[in-house]
Amino acid sequence: IGGAESVHALFVNGAFVGYGTDSRLPSEYDIAPHLRPGSNDVAIVVVRYSAHSYIEDQDQWWMAGLHRSLWIESRPPVHIADLPIKSDFDPADGSGTIDVTTVVDMGVDVGRRPEEGWTAKAAVHGPNGRRIGRVQTATVPHEHARPYNFVGFETIHSFTIARAKPWSAEQPDRYEVVVELVNPRGNVVHTERQYVGLRRVEVRDRQLLVNGEPIWIFGVNRHDHHPDRGKAVSVDDMRADLVAMRAHNINAIRTSHYPNDTAFYD
Repeated sequence: IGGAESVHALFVNGAFVGYGTDSRLPSEYDIAPHLRPGSNDVAIVVVRYSAHSYIEDQDQWWMAGLHRSLWIESRPPVHIADLPIKSDFDPADGSGTIDVTTVVDMGVDVGRRPEEGWTAKAAVHGPNGRRIGRVQTATVPHEHARPYNFVGFETIHSFTIARAKPWSAEQPDRYEVVVELVNPRGNVVHTERQYVGLRRVEVRDRQLLVNGEPIWIFGVNRHDHHPDRGKAVSVDDMRADLVAMRAHNINAIRTSHYPNDTAFYD
């Protein structure tokens, strides 16, 4: 549930599943125990006023309801649970680095025994779509019952790009990271893709530098708000906001008190 103001409760086939109290963050629920073959009923009860209404009362219109996307997704029992990626750009030599951590859910929380032989494959594609370097393969650790030695069902892949194209507001080149989770029988069971930019933001000699160059910030506040659709802001609405701001030399956004829809950052 991408967002609901103010508080929402989720029911599946009449059974209470859970509730969310932050209208500006997505709420995720495991509904598998409540599903049944055939048709299923999903109900979301939105409470207009709550204690959180006062916490989130920040110079904006109160418009109750579901204002972001809703979706249901299925995952295999063993899947990629998280994909933290760190990237950097060195303006001194023009090189870039991408460090990928693949966090695998082995299903131990539901009584599964970790199986040996799972691997994660990672590849990086440049702004032109071509693969950079080789595909890296790492084995997912499975011996979890080793106190002080086991650090998690995680793999790490590191890539170095000699002549990198840095990300900037004027030239927003991005690299695509593709990670595949492969079972012991050699079958790909889960694939995740994520775009990253190579940049370095730092403060040096009392100047804000991006990729080694000083920048000026011309920023404004922006709310998730549309004159006709209220807080149900579409991707086209977001893009129109940004195009209008960029046409007026605005190069920074203050996301007014709360996390925006993930589509806005993309």
